[in-house]
Amino acid sequence: MIFLLTNNQMSSDNNPSNSNWRETIAPILEGFVPKTTSQENKKSLKVSLTKKTTDQSNENIDENSISRGKLHNDLVNDIKNSKDHPNDSDFQHQDCDSVSSYQDHTDIAAMDNLVKLQRTRSIQPTLSATGKPPLIANQSQDMLNVNKISMKPEDILSTANSVSRRNSISSSATPTKPKNIIETDIKSETGSNQSNPPESSAGSSVSHIDLKPKENVKKIGKIGVCALDNKVLSKPCRRILNRLMEHGEFETIIFGDKVLFDEDIENWPTCDFLISFFSNGFPLDKAIAYAKLRKPYQINDLTMQKLLWDRRLVLKLLEVNQIPTPERLEISRDGGPKIDEDLKSKFFDKNMPVTFDKEEPQWKMIDDDVLEVNGQRLEKPFVEKPVNGEDHNIYIYYHSSNGGGGRRLFRKIGNKASEFDSDLNMIRTDGSYIYEKFMDADNCEDVKAYTVSPKFCHAETRKSPVVDGIVKRNTHGKEIRYITQLTEEETTMASKVCSSFEQTICGFDLLRAQGKSYVIDVNGFSFVKDNNDYYDTTAKILREMFIAAKDKKAADKEKLLNLKNKTKSLPKTKGMVQNIINSEVQRNKLNITKSEVNLLKMKQAEAKNASINTISEYLEKQQKTEEEKDQRWVFKGIVSVVRHGDRTPKQKHKYSFTSDIFISLLKGHKEEVIIRNVIDLEIALKALMIARDEKLEDLNKLNVLIDALSKKLNFPGTKIQLKPVLNKETKEVEKVQFILKFFGEATHSCKYQAAELGEQMRLDFGLLNKSILEDNNIKIYSSSERRVLYTAQLWAVALYGGNYENEIFIRKDLLDDSNAAKELMDKVKKKLKPLLRIGQEAPTEFTWPTNMPQPYLVMKRVCELMRYNKTIMDYHFETMSTEELTSLQETWCCAEDAKLFKERWDKLFAEFTTVEKVDPSKISELYDTMKFDALHNRSFLEKIFYPGDDGTINQDIVDKDLVDNSLVDKYPINLLAKNNFKVGSSNSSAGTASQLVSVTTDKTVIPVDDKSRSVSVGSVASQGSKLNNSVGNSNTSLPSPTSNPKGSVGSLGWVLESNKKTDKKSDSVFSDKNYSHLRELFKLSKVLFDFICPQEYGITENEKLDIGLLTSLPLAEQILTDIDSMKTEKNPQCVTYFTKESHIYTLLNILYESGLPMRVARNALPELDYLSQINFELYERIDKTTGEKTHSIRLKLSPGCQTQDPLDVQLDNRHYISCSPKISLTRHLDSAVFEDILKKKFPRVQLPDMFTAVNITSPSLSYKGYKVKNLNEKVNTFTKLTPSAIEEEQLH
Repeated sequence: MIFLLTNNQMSSDNNPSNSNWRETIAPILEGFVPKTTSQENKKSLKVSLTKKTTDQSNENIDENSISRGKLHNDLVNDIKNSKDHPNDSDFQHQDCDSVSSYQDHTDIAAMDNLVKLQRTRSIQPTLSATGKPPLIANQSQDMLNVNKISMKPEDILSTANSVSRRNSISSSATPTKPKNIIETDIKSETGSNQSNPPESSAGSSVSHIDLKPKENVKKIGKIGVCALDNKVLSKPCRRILNRLMEHGEFETIIFGDKVLFDEDIENWPTCDFLISFFSNGFPLDKAIAYAKLRKPYQINDLTMQKLLWDRRLVLKLLEVNQIPTPERLEISRDGGPKIDEDLKSKFFDKNMPVTFDKEEPQWKMIDDDVLEVNGQRLEKPFVEKPVNGEDHNIYIYYHSSNGGGGRRLFRKIGNKASEFDSDLNMIRTDGSYIYEKFMDADNCEDVKAYTVSPKFCHAETRKSPVVDGIVKRNTHGKEIRYITQLTEEETTMASKVCSSFEQTICGFDLLRAQGKSYVIDVNGFSFVKDNNDYYDTTAKILREMFIAAKDKKAADKEKLLNLKNKTKSLPKTKGMVQNIINSEVQRNKLNITKSEVNLLKMKQAEAKNASINTISEYLEKQQKTEEEKDQRWVFKGIVSVVRHGDRTPKQKHKYSFTSDIFISLLKGHKEEVIIRNVIDLEIALKALMIARDEKLEDLNKLNVLIDALSKKLNFPGTKIQLKPVLNKETKEVEKVQFILKFFGEATHSCKYQAAELGEQMRLDFGLLNKSILEDNNIKIYSSSERRVLYTAQLWAVALYGGNYENEIFIRKDLLDDSNAAKELMDKVKKKLKPLLRIGQEAPTEFTWPTNMPQPYLVMKRVCELMRYNKTIMDYHFETMSTEELTSLQETWCCAEDAKLFKERWDKLFAEFTTVEKVDPSKISELYDTMKFDALHNRSFLEKIFYPGDDGTINQDIVDKDLVDNSLVDKYPINLLAKNNFKVGSSNSSAGTASQLVSVTTDKTVIPVDDKSRSVSVGSVASQGSKLNNSVGNSNTSLPSPTSNPKGSVGSLGWVLESNKKTDKKSDSVFSDKNYSHLRELFKLSKVLFDFICPQEYGITENEKLDIGLLTSLPLAEQILTDIDSMKTEKNPQCVTYFTKESHIYTLLNILYESGLPMRVARNALPELDYLSQINFELYERIDKTTGEKTHSIRLKLSPGCQTQDPLDVQLDNRHYISCSPKISLTRHLDSAVFEDILKKKFPRVQLPDMFTAVNITSPSLSYKGYKVKNLNEKVNTFTKLTPSAIEEEQLH
């Protein structure tokens, strides 16, 4: 039973009734008794979904839960209205209310579930009768209270759909109706005119896609998707495919990388309709051979996709079809375009030439501005394009009369698409190039057009990359675009492009200049991003095309059967079919119609040299072609480890004490303990006050803790960790680390992130193996942290489309903080501290970037900038009233206000006064805070650190020399992140060295200084040929990842990129020179964070592995157990673990240091942000003859919701960043070998019996002869016991 000290009893000593409060508190301080259960570290603790009425829910409530209060959830008010208030401006305040912003005071030890949880002593409302979202259930009476939640599953689901709906082109645009080419009134399936409505209504089509199996639905056929996995599972592709599957008319078969690379085409699955397209690493020739063999209906002709590789052929085909293109010259040094026989046959039908000049033309520069090729001249400005369609390094050369120089364009990386180079004057001579007349685009905009059949085209404008090279992106990492209406001439051009290139789904680039339009490039298969109406229309058009193709095939087959009957009396002589085609007399005699003759011609043309002699012969071949082949490799399951979503910055105060009063709080425990409950935190506060009054410890430390704890007592997430330090000889506790932590709660952004991720995975499962969404195929585990549980809850409901009714299991032993590696991590942290000392070079295994100053100098500069920013912030706080400060930001979210903002920053300023004082662990706090404020408090951040124009707010405080002279002008840029996490695919499972380490889809080169280099120095040990040969046929040995040439987007690691902006009118206010001090602080903080903070989990390879095993060994072992279990299950399975940052980093270190062959070096990965995921994908193949099963595993990673520069990202009121795409860390590996490699490392460490912290609750109220008497909820009286009574108590 818990007995509560009332507010009166916690008052000052001046109250006469509390004159002996030290005596009354003493029994409580000594009476801490941890109540643990046998479940705490060994069993799963479930999240109950049992729905009770109000009376039922209260019948088992004990005094303990009454005094502590019930959990309260206000999420329903925040989420359910999103569909009612689609405009951002309409629900601004709902979105900006924090998870933590409602001060409902609740007992945190109950493992509170969902957002806006605060400690409260009120009774929790009962569960709404409309749904059963997963709830946090009873762990035990002492650890977890059962509470109900008034939240509908569809409300959570609407969050995911709201996220999707509002991820459209731009919140600031006024989109117009896209022009349809012929049928201008094409309707979407919802009946609305096809257009791209404003962001507020972009999702009007469907609330969500129902993936449940449908009964009594007429099947149309099988859609085969033959493309690389990362393309198939891209957001646009999966949304369109899921729309096609929604009504049960189509079955979708994803071929998958494993089949594409390791299986012969005869074993590829058969389908009726084929969606197949090239991307870097895709085996196009195999796909073409498959299409010839099986003859499915092709959306985009595969052979014609080869033409897109050569810009010369693209432009020639445009010219042949009278589609306007810019004036151009060509210089070919490669012998001209390469055309194979298949492409030649296509060219004959299109009046395209099949031979080209093989000799290099005569060319020269007449002067600095005029190029002459074979007598034809082109004057600057002109555009130089590589003939390779996959090479996006395009140069623009400017006329000398305008200053000369040039601009280098490249595939978008981060927020850059081009850079100006004043020395770029001479054309390139090391390859083949096309030179086009440069024309200034109208409104400085490019037009991106997307066809879906010759009858429909969607078009968008974007800022031209030639303007300033800066790409405008939204929080989801997408380039901001605006819908435009095509002119009648442009619609005709779009129709011709679609037809002539035989690409139903085709993207191409338009240039509007001086009242005319030109096609400047054709990209092939491309989807519009983040536009639900486009998805609806595309799915509708494809469905109609598939139905028409099926009907035509059936009609053709019927005609052939009729022809068979008409010709059965003819002798089976060679060339009979050709004779029928050529002889009108014969046709009339047999009554063969014109359409039947045309069909014979078409079939004879398909057969080419192998002429068809009889109709029966053709039908037999067709029957063989149409034999059914099932998918060889089936998605069997996935184990996913996920970090929680966005949170507020964690705050903590940490001090060491030796006084008995603090040691007594451990109550004999010699491992870490945690105090969470409000009543217990009040007791700890009393202990601090006693220590202060008795002067037992440093008064400054005590006052800091007392002040912070008294203010944050009722804040969500407030807890105290007590870490004992033992005497090496006596093994007794000699001092205690007293750590006060608060905040770190989920933000309002978390709900959008988690719901979006759940929705995305649901759509992925719909494509990979939708039976996984059936009952009991998905298990979800979570740590006991509130923000983690909340993330798991939203994810689960979105995953199931609002119908999730299973349990979430709390596994502290797998997913909570572990202290098993504490000693080793402390040693590592001590090694990090000297890195910040003057003259100290980083060790060789430490990946400090080349050409960056020593860590000491970087930290010194950070301290200087912190002191300068403190001066500016203090000036504003001193000169502005509270009301004025609050008004600097229209809406405050996440329970923030100006006072709390200042408190957080003051704490950081105190930590970063001098290099000598800085604790390396504080770097993450600084970076975390800057990133948080850039997203959630940007308006206030902008104003509170504003020094005035040219530092004019106060000349006495502004240090012009400091801000005008930055430490460096180039910063490390993670290339995977900048290249949108695109990793090249190998052409076989094993691959080659260059393929395994490729991190790019093209040959893009970042224009950086010659001295910049990759800092990826890690290596991965090869496991020999056994692993390589275990799956597939390749015998290629696996190399260790190494860096590509410096500056390449494919480099495994980082390069140095200039921080200087080339444009003076950037879209980000923080690009202004007046904020150079703030931007430099963020950049340098990120440098320190990226290259120092991950080292807390180990610097050397052995340290990484040992700390990884000590922290995440139980999780790693459980994952392998889960995989083995999946192999025996009939249905596919999903097991998901939600945890914290430490387990993500340490598990990843286990995988890397175990010796698995990785495609990307460990130190090439960016930070693992919120919702980072490590996925273990399991695939299965069953031999139909023997029944033998073969399994493969592929590792994937998503770095989570991150952006390289949150100061520049454009925000809406949700303040969230979407999750980054997943990258394949490994190819498909034999599961047995994979597991064996990992298991060999497990015996390196031995875990202690107890490795998670003990939660102290329900303190005993007996101590030194004092016992509580006559207790109720409001009065506590302590009575002295007799010696005999004391003895009796001790016996009991």
